[in-house]
Amino acid sequence: MGMTGGARWRSGHLQRRIASLPIVLATLVLTSCSVVERPASHRLRYGIARIRAAGEPLTFEELRAGQSPGDGADAAADYHAAATLLADLDSGPLFDLVKAYRAATKTCPPVPPSTEVRERALRMLAEAQPALDLIDRAARDEACHYAFNLETDKFPRFAVFHTAGVLLSLRTLEFAFAGAGDGAAASLFSKLRLLRVFETEPVLIGYIVRQAEWTQAGADLHAVLDAGTLSETSLDNLDEALKRAEAPNLLTRTIEGERVWEMTFLASILAPTGPMASCGLPAPNVGRSGSARDSCVTRATISPPPRR
Repeated sequence: MGMTGGARWRSGHLQRRIASLPIVLATLVLTSCSVVERPASHRLRYGIARIRAAGEPLTFEELRAGQSPGDGADAAADYHAAATLLADLDSGPLFDLVKAYRAATKTCPPVPPSTEVRERALRMLAEAQPALDLIDRAARDEACHYAFNLETDKFPRFAVFHTAGVLLSLRTLEFAFAGAGDGAAASLFSKLRLLRVFETEPVLIGYIVRQAEWTQAGADLHAVLDAGTLSETSLDNLDEALKRAEAPNLLTRTIEGERVWEMTFLASILAPTGPMASCGLPAPNVGRSGSARDSCVTRATISPPPRR
């Protein structure tokens, strides 16, 4: 049955209305996104301005500049070389050996591990001697400005320094059971000084690794003190290393570093036209695929406690 003129007009009008719906919906979506993005951009810019006004770091360059690495020779090159030598070390047997040594320290009185265990430990220490020599030499340097360069998309080698710390614990405990108190003290001194590698660019995951090393050093200290009478030089060196390792402002700097890492990742997403571009933040080559950021931990954007 044919349509009347009025029916045809209504049908054509309805079709035109339906055809225009995608355009209307797209306009509404774009308008709502603009309304949501603008206040978020304003809040972001305000937050960045507040951080800058407080004199807190916004970039890793500023975070690194905020460290007082000390004067004199820089230990960073030797630590980097040692980490390279230890990169392929099988940590499983190492951890098993240290576990056996720690169990031996808990007996009363302490009983050395079996001859077989000690022989394996001595072989491992001999194989790692070149790296240990570099770490010992670095420990005597006053300065340490070790940069992991976290603004790149290469995940930092935190684990290798944990392995180095466990290796130093093995050597310390072996010296202690051998009755070489000053040797054990010197080994513990190197372990405490190694903690400095986590202080130039402190972030949460590095802070956790450092805390694990700090806890191990405390356990090693008991074995060192039980190893026999220490010389005044050994006692003075340990006392100084323990004071420096406390790093009272490290937690504050870690929170700042975690925020910088998050902002650096955000800048890489929003750059070059995002709200952070107008705030002077660079668009580094970090986390565009999310690899370095998502491979570790979810970082919380929290404000650090006020500086004293």
